[in-house]
Amino acid sequence: GALDLTWERMARELVGNYDVVAIQNEFDTAPALAMFVGYCRELAPASHILTFGRASQQLPACFHRYDLDAIVVSGDCAAGVAQYVEWRLGRRSTADVQGVSLRVDGVFGEAGPGLFLPVEDLEFPDTAEIPWDSYNAVYADPALRFSGLARRRELPVPISRGCPMGCGYCLVQRHQGHRERRHSVEAVMDHIDRARRHYAFDYVSTYSPTFTLKRKWVLAFCEAVARHPAGFEWKTCTTLHHLDEELVTAMAASRCVRISVGLESLDPQTHAFLPAPKRIEEEQLRRVAAWCRARNIELNCLVMLGMPGQTPEGLQYTFDVVRDVGAKIRPMIYTDFDALRSDMTEFQLAAHSRQLAADGVHEGMDRQWLYRLRFGDPSREKAR
Repeated sequence: GALDLTWERMARELVGNYDVVAIQNEFDTAPALAMFVGYCRELAPASHILTFGRASQQLPACFHRYDLDAIVVSGDCAAGVAQYVEWRLGRRSTADVQGVSLRVDGVFGEAGPGLFLPVEDLEFPDTAEIPWDSYNAVYADPALRFSGLARRRELPVPISRGCPMGCGYCLVQRHQGHRERRHSVEAVMDHIDRARRHYAFDYVSTYSPTFTLKRKWVLAFCEAVARHPAGFEWKTCTTLHHLDEELVTAMAASRCVRISVGLESLDPQTHAFLPAPKRIEEEQLRRVAAWCRARNIELNCLVMLGMPGQTPEGLQYTFDVVRDVGAKIRPMIYTDFDALRSDMTEFQLAAHSRQLAADGVHEGMDRQWLYRLRFGDPSREKAR
């Protein structure tokens, strides 16, 4: 799961015999974890190994099969890793390690709730360490047009963590907590200015589970960006429910070029599986699309494929309306994270990456048809 990294280069790194090796996990990188741990044990036998990430927080027991010393199971991952290091150094007792399952005498112990750090302790990435050329080369692929702006250099900025929405198909609340922790506008702008010193980015991509959740903050951010001398453009992701015409106007005036929204589905039969703010009606989408269109903001709609209750007719209706309002469609495979089991194979775990149709869901939907929608051209592909 690491960018531009060969196993040989990884082996050269591991021969240095680190005291602790912390491995990030995701659902679609699970098959590589066993090999990585094997490399660590062979090349750095004195190292202690722990893993952290969304997959292990969702289903810790699935990671008991690996030769690990600890698993971060809840709370902020950085806090879990730091506590483990402190415990290894003897600076923290076992009872004082929160959100980390420790393997003692070959058995993984229970772990209480993890620590969610205050926003003041959430560090921005060190932009000097990021391989920008490699990341920007990824966006040269036009098929990834929904992730980045093709042939333009992106600066991703983490605005906040945590979300109160509670969508069952999303891991943000389970991974980052239900309470949002948002950086101040001043802190965000300071980070952007520091990045400009050594990285000539073309636009900023704000990362926040629900960017417009705090309306006053967004208006203040738009004002700060609008008057910034660099004149950079930006894009973001949020919900239709938290957008109004004044916000869209302010975002456009500050050079926002794309708003992505979690539309999920316009099919009323799927609404029972969505939190109330995500039960979007056609007229609501048309209003927001009209605001964006009038202000030259691209509207990008994330649409779920294979949701419970979804029908081919309902999916076609969603596609037709999104196309009719001039918005883009970004289809994603619906994933039921509550269906995860500790006895799953690595491939079954990887199938929960929203790239594949996991077992037990999408009843009544032809899988190959879903894949054509997911990986084909959504502007042309028929929903049925």
